[in-house]
Amino acid sequence: ALPPLVLVGDSELLSPCDPCNDETIASELKQQQPDNNTNTNKNSSIQNKLDVLRKCQKQYGGIGIAACQIGWRARIFCMGIIGDNPAVQNRHLDTEPFRHQFWINPTLTPLLPEQ
Repeated sequence: ALPPLVLVGDSELLSPCDPCNDETIASELKQQQPDNNTNTNKNSSIQNKLDVLRKCQKQYGGIGIAACQIGWRARIFCMGIIGDNPAVQNRHLDTEPFRHQFWINPTLTPLLPEQ
């Protein structure tokens, strides 16, 4: 079963999430490479979490979802409009489908200086 969605207004969304360690992510994703001895892929916890995040995005019908919205306190979000999700297509009629992507440790920069 997929985790429940945390919605806007929930106190869980008010505090900053933990940054992801680049070395840990690289190490875990490298583990996905086929194991030469068994010819199977090793699963990493980060990849499993990214898979759940993407499944939640599709299940809940959004064009994007943050990890903290499913209880994973990491600075990660994913977004994309995929052609096989009518719920999303019906809500975003003027938006062309775009490739699914994950953003890890994104940094937001204001376009205008604070006043």
